[in-house]
Amino acid sequence: MRNGIAMLFTALIFLTYRCSDSEPSNEDAGILASREDSDTYGQSEQRLCDISGSILEGNSILLREIATQLVIKADSVTFDPDYGESHRILEIYNTEDCSLLERKVLPVNESPDFPYFIAEINYNHSSKMVAIRGVSDIYCYDVAARRLLPRMTPAYVSERFGEDAQSGTIQRLELWELFLVGCATDYGAFVFDLSEAEGPQSVLPFSEYYDPVQERYHSLFLLPSVRGGVQALMPAYDREKGAFLLNPLFEAPIVLAQADPTSVRSGEKLILRDTNNQAILINMKGRKRQELSEELRFLGDVDLLNRLKQGL
Repeated sequence: MRNGIAMLFTALIFLTYRCSDSEPSNEDAGILASREDSDTYGQSEQRLCDISGSILEGNSILLREIATQLVIKADSVTFDPDYGESHRILEIYNTEDCSLLERKVLPVNESPDFPYFIAEINYNHSSKMVAIRGVSDIYCYDVAARRLLPRMTPAYVSERFGEDAQSGTIQRLELWELFLVGCATDYGAFVFDLSEAEGPQSVLPFSEYYDPVQERYHSLFLLPSVRGGVQALMPAYDREKGAFLLNPLFEAPIVLAQADPTSVRSGEKLILRDTNNQAILINMKGRKRQELSEELRFLGDVDLLNRLKQGL
């Protein structure tokens, strides 16, 4: 009976993890690669290595440009007598001769029968990293340095409280330039900076709004772009469609005036300023930028908010 319950729960977790793919709303999509990118991944015109053990669908990727194959698998080493297969072995192969370059056994993913998964959008060309997600933690493997980075646990501005056993479960991961962006059930969006030499660093949102009606957190991240300026991201997960959108608010990264994030941690309306002191109004509840007339753009914050309350 215990094994049967464990197998059923594992199946439910598996279905929760394998969300439907969404089109990345990433203005720098050129640095991303997915399994459908024939120039980077795939089995045609290059052999895949014959690897022993059990590998779940989606847990093997081929990086053609560096002749490398990564897999997450289960074998006798991680087999649990009560729960069965435990998919937490990371192996890296040289596809030119199928030699094993490295093998890492990841810690138990909350339970032995909860598998790790290679993220759906998973390879960052700029940083040469592959993202691996567990139930509530993430690992990144630095392919160029052949190094498994320390475990990453999402961080949030305000304390999160779980509603049920699924709360905090990582649903999706996406890449925007040198940042890893994800979302967790009931807890909302989180971001890690992949550019730090010592390993990925958690990035807290610039501002956050809790919608009591939808019972969701709306977080705004101001992330520096490699091209200069910053982009405002308000990631959102569509539960009905199973789609995760990065939701950039600016057509291109812009330069902002200095702002004190401690004064704008919460609230339905957020005012930013460009270098010409023009107001940029963010509707935190709607996760969108709200257009302003030229007259309103040059008002002070207090006057602007008063005019907005009057419906002008």
